[in-house]
Amino acid sequence: MRKVFLLSAALIMLLAFEAGAADLAGSCRIQFYGDSTLHGFSGTAACEPFALRPIAPAADSFQLAGTEIQVAVAGMDTDNDSRDNKMYDMFGAADHPFIIGRIRDFDASDLLTQLEKGGRLSFDLVIRDRAQAVQANVTDLTREPGRVTFSASFPVSLKAYDLKAPGVLGIIRVADEVRVVVAVVLEGDVLSSY
Repeated sequence: MRKVFLLSAALIMLLAFEAGAADLAGSCRIQFYGDSTLHGFSGTAACEPFALRPIAPAADSFQLAGTEIQVAVAGMDTDNDSRDNKMYDMFGAADHPFIIGRIRDFDASDLLTQLEKGGRLSFDLVIRDRAQAVQANVTDLTREPGRVTFSASFPVSLKAYDLKAPGVLGIIRVADEVRVVVAVVLEGDVLSSY
């Protein structure tokens, strides 16, 4: 059954590609959660709209070109202006205005099958001038005609990026690890064939 699905998906993708398949439009909303010596906090952000472009498919796969997904540091919001300004300073927003997720070229059919089984999504996360490999847990995958949605969650260590956690009066200090949850939406006519 899996072979039939993969071959059918590959054939549909191949035909869509040959017919001039359009890019997949992507968007995401981000929630992040941290702790401090006083209390926990949370915040939100959004990625810039992005596109996944088809590249020449093989007979049994559908390749999408890698891309960079950008999140504006100045758009991150914890509902506390003082904390937000310290966070922007920590990220060096003046010199590094975006946090970037880099995705390499991938086989869309294979990745979707893996994610449906509870697989992980791999990408590089770039903060300031440092990149780290990330393995995000994927949940809540849904497929509708023309649309795929899922959530990806992963921890981020501030120390791994050589970031000094903001604090207040040397007493209240943000914990090293921040948990990130990204709600992703992909839309495009080629997804109607799935």
